Amino acid sequence: MEIKRKVKEDKAERSAWMAVPIVLLLIIGGSLIFLGISGKDGSSQLISKLRSASSSGGANVPEGRDAGFYFALGLQYKDNGWVERAREALNKAVKLDPESTAGHSAQVFLNVAIPKHHTTDDAIMGNITAYNLMAASRNDAAVNKFRELIKEYPDFEWPYGNLGSMYLDDGRFDEAEALIDKALAINPCYLNGLRSKITILKRKHMQHEEEEYISRALDCLGPRERLEPAIGALYDEFAAMAPRKNRRSTLPQYR
Repeated sequence: MEIKRKVKEDKAERSAWMAVPIVLLLIIGGSLIFLGISGKDGSSQLISKLRSASSSGGANVPEGRDAGFYFALGLQYKDNGWVERAREALNKAVKLDPESTAGHSAQVFLNVAIPKHHTTDDAIMGNITAYNLMAASRNDAAVNKFRELIKEYPDFEWPYGNLGSMYLDDGRFDEAEALIDKALAINPCYLNGLRSKITILKRKHMQHEEEEYISRALDCLGPRERLEPAIGALYDEFAAMAPRKNRRSTLPQYR
């Protein structure tokens, strides 16, 4: 009875955590004003950039824009499933103004949310297909698809993370951890992998190791004062996991 209760709690906790990237995507896709640009006219500047970005759906990333535009565009492309186009737009933001909030946030998003290695459209679409099967509760089909992707694209961390997440939801912690560790070996800053690893360590009551992975996530995301609000929300999520005595400040400090 206790084991079943724990598994149920795990599923609830995972569902709550899984909601974070979904909320971020809704913010990105719907109310992008929360990405924020500091300054008196920040809201109007951002709305203008996003309207412009929304019309930039061609085959090539447009030229001649600023870092804020390319950061917003990269997030939109990622939301649309255009991962390599997102990588190109985010890299433009970094190259144009690496010291700005937009440029730094673009580099962070590249590190934590874009595959470590160049990824084909077939790999991305396969991952989306498997994820949709999982969302439709066609778990056996989803597991088989994720396994196929891992075999065909061994350097692509997302299928490891998604299959590991499925095993975690089922209470298969050892199998989940083995997959998550492989994902994190490919990309140590893969944020969904770090979430899953922290959950596993929490369930195993391995507090020291759990804190180490929370610290890694914050190092991958920080410093907080240099993040656009949408990325800063991810920092705040992990900062809240740390023991109170070790918590880092989550208060935004705009330069």
